[in-house]
Amino acid sequence: MDHSFFIEKKMQNHIKLYKSRYKEDIVETFQLPTKPSASNQSNSMFEIKHGVKQLRNGWADGPAYITQCPIQNGNSYSYDFNITGQRGTLWWHAHILWLRATVHGALVIMPPLGVPYPFPNQPHGEAELVLGEWWNADVESIENQGNTLGLPPNMSDAHTINGKPGPLFPCSQDKHTYALEVEWGKTYLLRIINAALNDELFFAIAGHNMTVWSRSMRFIASHSPPTPSSSHRARPPTSSSEPTELPADTSWPPSC
Repeated sequence: MDHSFFIEKKMQNHIKLYKSRYKEDIVETFQLPTKPSASNQSNSMFEIKHGVKQLRNGWADGPAYITQCPIQNGNSYSYDFNITGQRGTLWWHAHILWLRATVHGALVIMPPLGVPYPFPNQPHGEAELVLGEWWNADVESIENQGNTLGLPPNMSDAHTINGKPGPLFPCSQDKHTYALEVEWGKTYLLRIINAALNDELFFAIAGHNMTVWSRSMRFIASHSPPTPSSSHRARPPTSSSEPTELPADTSWPPSC
């Protein structure tokens, strides 16, 4: 089946941790039943690479100004790519400077209708969890400062889940905390993506075990079932980040 998705990017004001900052952000994403392409109107560069085998089509990613030119303001770019014989969770991100800190998103390829997932308990629901970072300052200024001083860039002020810092940070107890509603005793498929710039992140659900079944659209339980674990390590883009799919069972007592 052929699909097309269009991405529009604008500057938006965000308030987190009592700080207000304008940042480049994705404001619209929608799908059309046409030929597969990825379009963008911005001055950044995009890659769709993490997990796609790219069979029989040319790669259009790589270093800025070397293998791909950034998209200039007011212009657009379309990239046709094939996804052959794969299904699962991918992601895309900006590919110039530190714009990928805010310009990124999930790309999920669903199995054909009627084809079950290759694990015992079929999920009652699904959720994409994009792990990221938030800086109170402008991310490009932070990167430039590190390059000028010859030092590692300043660490982020918070880690986020789907853009929300969570209740441990100031001014985040209600509006800026991500919450997933579940039913007790059900299994939920979590699609975890580490969009942080340089950090390995560990993900866990208090009182629950999780089982990793897929990384970058590759099922890892082809011979024997994987072992449940209480935590999962998600790697950053700089170390070949692999989106992970794991079913989480909510059969533990609600008091946990």
